[in-house]
Amino acid sequence: MSRRAARAARNDALHQHALEQQEIASSLALHADELAAARVELVGLLHPEVRGPQDGGRASRGEDVPAPIALHVLDTTTQVDEGIHEQYWLAVSALRQQSPATPAWGAPREAAVLRRLKFLADHAQTLTEVDLEQAKAITIRLRNFTHRSRAAAGHVVAPYLRERPCERCGQRSVWVESQNLAQRCSNPACGRTSNGCSTRLLR
Repeated sequence: MSRRAARAARNDALHQHALEQQEIASSLALHADELAAARVELVGLLHPEVRGPQDGGRASRGEDVPAPIALHVLDTTTQVDEGIHEQYWLAVSALRQQSPATPAWGAPREAAVLRRLKFLADHAQTLTEVDLEQAKAITIRLRNFTHRSRAAAGHVVAPYLRERPCERCGQRSVWVESQNLAQRCSNPACGRTSNGCSTRLLR
């Protein structure tokens, strides 16, 4: 390969890398914002309006009582908050490789969840420049959290195509159910399935 061809190939590779960085940064910021909105909706379901006897409440002497909380909403909110907490600290750790003074909050998780999502959105571009693979992984996980949150809130959420290829056939053909993370390979020659996992959101 001539020097000119080698230089052109190197420039093309750099250009493609820059485009990928920009794409991942935009996607990370978008999913962080979408997850923040989905989580606000979930928290709203955890604090329903009180119900009086006329609404089916069983309070005595005409007193209002809180509406029951759906346990699946509580479970999903807890798991998603734990996931956001983990992704936030992964991002902070990566960013501190470049800037040791990167701020971090040690406030109670419940009070800091939305602030941490905003941090991920605001620092998406820098994170892709520091550690592109980590940024990709965080983006995928935030998308998974958003799908699960919307499903728990009662929205009909379609299965989505997993980024990572199928472990059996090597094709990018694995579809994930948003609510329970069950997986199915759509390659007719493979057909691999799994029951999913409610506590570990897959990459």
